[in-house]
Amino acid sequence: MKRLQLTTNRTKSQTKPFDEMNDIIANTILNLTCSSRFPGSLNVDINEIVMNMTPYPRLHYLIPSASPLFSFIENCKMDHMFNEIFSTHNQLFHCCPTQGTVLASALLCRGRVAMSDIHYNVERLKGSVKFIPWNKEGWKIGLCKIPHIAYSHSILMLSNTTSITKYLCSMKENFLKMYRKKAHLHHFLEVKGMEKDTFTTAYADLELLINDYKHCELVSEASEQPRLKIKI
Repeated sequence: MKRLQLTTNRTKSQTKPFDEMNDIIANTILNLTCSSRFPGSLNVDINEIVMNMTPYPRLHYLIPSASPLFSFIENCKMDHMFNEIFSTHNQLFHCCPTQGTVLASALLCRGRVAMSDIHYNVERLKGSVKFIPWNKEGWKIGLCKIPHIAYSHSILMLSNTTSITKYLCSMKENFLKMYRKKAHLHHFLEVKGMEKDTFTTAYADLELLINDYKHCELVSEASEQPRLKIKI
């Protein structure tokens, strides 16, 4: 629904929103896998992303954002593109990374991009992003010199952030509403190997996931408390 709303509001063709949705998904996959398809000294492999972006095994949900968002959008300056990937309009999930605590973030740049521009914008936007205390410099930067066929440079950002918590909580509440009424439950139980305990196990795992993200948020808030000063 987030993508459908975004494409309906921001694309040129109002009659074919799914074409633009497919364009977003295709460009995201292309930018994510470009380091595996093209050579480069600053390429970031997908295995590196998984290793650097998941501090705990359960907290492995990455929120993508991209700029430019569509293939028909003309290129703009790097400063503007960095502003876009942190804005709510360019998130591919209905979530804003700056509203929570970021555990890790990957910036995958592609095309004619200078490392000096990347470092400048990272320093410029560092104050607007709240990182977990034990990973203040949690940026993973990748650069593939081969540009996208539609534009000269682009950025894909992947964020592991606690702002996803409220949507996980919403998912839990919606599940409970349907599960208490046993809505559609019989369809799943007719599948071989599917039992009622599977739902309770999944619900318990979801609660553990929410608690883990909330714990990271509490750790971040505790570190912001001023320390006691000892008067001599």
